[in-house]
Amino acid sequence: MKNKEDFSMDGGFFKPLTKPGLGVDIDEARVIELSKSAPDWRKSVVAAR
Repeated sequence: MKNKEDFSMDGGFFKPLTKPGLGVDIDEARVIELSKSAPDWRKSVVAAR
């Protein structure tokens, strides 16, 4: 996330966000970089009884 400073707390509560939507600015380059070393995700299978 590029805008960590937007998620500050005041008196134990998050301050209201000023950007539209969730107000999160994703650092896409960082996500892509970290995804290269992430293990393959496999859907877990739960057997029914």
